[in-house]
Amino acid sequence: TAETATGEHAQGQGGDDDEAQASKRAKIDDNNTVAVGAIADASPKQPIDFHGKTYLAPLTTVGNLPFRRLCKRLGVDITCSEMAVATNILQGVKQEWALLRRHPEEDMFGAQIAGGYADALARCTDLLVEELGDGLDFIDVNCGCPIDLIVNKGAGSCLLTRPKRLEQIATSMVKVSAGRIPITIKLRMGYQDNANVAHEIV
Repeated sequence: TAETATGEHAQGQGGDDDEAQASKRAKIDDNNTVAVGAIADASPKQPIDFHGKTYLAPLTTVGNLPFRRLCKRLGVDITCSEMAVATNILQGVKQEWALLRRHPEEDMFGAQIAGGYADALARCTDLLVEELGDGLDFIDVNCGCPIDLIVNKGAGSCLLTRPKRLEQIATSMVKVSAGRIPITIKLRMGYQDNANVAHEIV
């Protein structure tokens, strides 16, 4: 399924050292102030132009690399990884990092991450930019996943019920990215049936 951009499924145990090192890169206090350490000297990326382009929405368990390659050959312009959980990325879970692999045919590619807390998503943003660099054109925040395992952790579509937290997440990620990579958000129309809130959040 292709759609216009609106701009913890895999479980595993990672080393405490990986998470500790990642936590040193960016910390967020109660005032939503971000202190960033060791920011890469990457050139700022240009804003993504979605106008007139077909965007293949992130599709968990479906939007894997072979599927995305097929869609590229059928005319899709922009592709995005399957949803990866921010805390698993920070812990170095190999299965989660594998979701972020990009094929050379994907000339415009983003990584979608999920999480319910600004500090984890900000640290994950910094880590992805440092580790993947030019391998990513944008980072997308999942604000649409309805499965219990994600929603019960305050992530995915649950963020539609917590607009202040979503604002903190977006603000923190943009600050940490420091112009190095665009940040987008995938929204549902609403969390409950017949109760659309996306227009209010935007």
